[in-house]
Parts: sequence; C-alpha cells; structure tokens
Amino acid sequence: MKHQIKWIALVVAFVTAIAASMGCATMAASSIVNSGDSNFYYKPVHSDEIIAIGRLDAALAKEMEQDNVVAFIGMKNTYLLHKGGAELEQISQLKLDGKRMDIDAIRSYKLYRKDKQVWGELILTYGGGAEVSGEEQAELAKGGFTAIKGVRNNQYQKKVGIEGMIYPAIKLSDQQMSKLTTRRAFNLYNPRDAKPPVIGKILKSPLIVAGVAADVALVPVYKVILGVTAVVLVVAH
Repeated sequence: MKHQIKWIALVVAFVTAIAASMGCATMAASSIVNSGDSNFYYKPVHSDEIIAIGRLDAALAKEMEQDNVVAFIGMKNTYLLHKGGAELEQISQLKLDGKRMDIDAIRSYKLYRKDKQVWGELILTYGGGAEVSGEEQAELAKGGFTAIKGVRNNQYQKKVGIEGMIYPAIKLSDQQMSKLTTRRAFNLYNPRDAKPPVIGKILKSPLIVAGVAADVALVPVYKVILGVTAVVLVVAH
C-alpha cells in the first residue's frame, strides 16, 4: 500500500512538472507572438521625406479627370492625395511661423500603408513658447484650427485625414534639388484595425504609374507652414 501511494505521488509530481513546463512554454510562445505583433504594427514599414507640394498642370489634371489631387513629392516616392492634400496645401499658405508648427508624421501610428495605398490621420499643432498673437489666431481660424483647452500659451490643433496612392519618385535635376532645401519626414505603418480606403480608377491611371511628370516647374514660393516648396507637375506626352 505504501509503495502504491508513493508511486501515485511520483506520477502526480511528474504530471504536474510536465504541465508546468508546458505552461511556461505556452507563456513564452505567447510572449514571442505578442512581441512580434507589437513590432509588426509599431515599426515603420516605410519612411520618406517630403521635399515639395505639387499641383498637377492642366493637361495632367484633365487626363486624370481630377482637379483636387495634390502631389507630395518625396525623396523615395511621389504621393498623390485625393483627400487631405488640398487641405494641407491651404494650411501651407497661412501666414504663420513654420517653426511653431508641429506635425506628428514621425511619432504617429495613424499613418498607414498597404500595397500602394496610403491613408490615415495627421495632427497639426501650432503654438508653444510665446503667446499666439491675434493675427496668428485669425490665420489659424482660416485653416480650421481650434484651441486646445487647458494648455498654456494658447496652443491650437487640427486633424487632417488623408487618402491617396504611392507612385515612383520624380527625378529632379540638381538645380531643382538645390531649391528644395527644407524637408518633412514621415513614417507609415502596417494597419491594425484600419482598412484601406476604396480608391477609384482615377488615381490608378497607367500614365501616373509610368511617371507622374517629365518636368517640375518651381512656382513663386509660398511662405510654407509645412516647410516645403510649391511646384507644378507637368505631364509628359
């Protein structure tokens, strides 16, 4: 009887040890998966620097049947936005101090990329340091900024939703590049819950895929709050 009880105790101890080790293994595996998921969603899948905001010339706009598309010319790619681009372009022309405008394009995890689509939300914050003057407040009102409650020195904020497509970079000459000295960096991430928007055929034109433009004409420079120069994209025929 004593031997039987001892044997049962050994079996129970053995089973308990196996269960414990399996539990530890399961926890370790879960930890690895969670770590991988975190890395998947919070590590940038694409980074670039915007060097200019572009408007399509008349011929290209007609070809695309789209007047409101705004191109953000990057070092690696060109980003044609059918949503949010015109709003950002308008903000870029406000009479404000660019050094006081913060854009969360690097820190935010709300800018996504899937295949050739880009979408998400930008948060622009103006202020910090010195008090925002009455003239600045009037300009901010034009751009749709609202005051952040409870913040000292009257900081103002605006959210801009964007949607568009990613295309090959436009090749610029050394002379053109020399005039585009200020850049805005940004990161794109894998979407967790956000689904890519439904984009029609307009932005998927073979003309655009082959190359957005043959030339970039620099127009009179805006006092750009986004820190980039205004250009015109000229279509290649």
